[in-house]
Amino acid sequence: SLCRKLLLTVDTTDENFMPKRVAVYGGEGDNLKKLNDVGIDESYIGDVCILEDMTTHLPVIEIRIVECRDDGIDVRIRGIKIKSSRQRDLGLSADMFQLPNLVRYPRLEGTDPDLLYRRAVLIQRFIKLLDSVLHHLVPAWDHTVGTFSKLK
Repeated sequence: SLCRKLLLTVDTTDENFMPKRVAVYGGEGDNLKKLNDVGIDESYIGDVCILEDMTTHLPVIEIRIVECRDDGIDVRIRGIKIKSSRQRDLGLSADMFQLPNLVRYPRLEGTDPDLLYRRAVLIQRFIKLLDSVLHHLVPAWDHTVGTFSKLK
């Protein structure tokens, strides 16, 4: 699946146990790249979004606490929430539209991969919508011998 939002729940009453700066890394295996660096307000209570709207599937997402409030050495996180999409289940990811994967489709090679991905998502949504209303648009025919002869 694709990570739509990654949230940390923090509370200012944790004092020097509260994270002040968080870094998020993602990728495959040991090849992680920095995705985001977030500073957290020292007076904040609630959910802090540390990552959002990813377009590629990342098998590993790592949260690193870079700094705590008042130079604390331990951290307290009240919760971690992950909101993801099911587009990976549909066999669709932005990785499919990168240049090495378009070898069989030379006309698409000059098109922006993000644009191709968004178009594919749009087409899938249209198909899902059409499928949900198709039975209202096309009548259901009962193809038995008796009903077919009545049509004549």
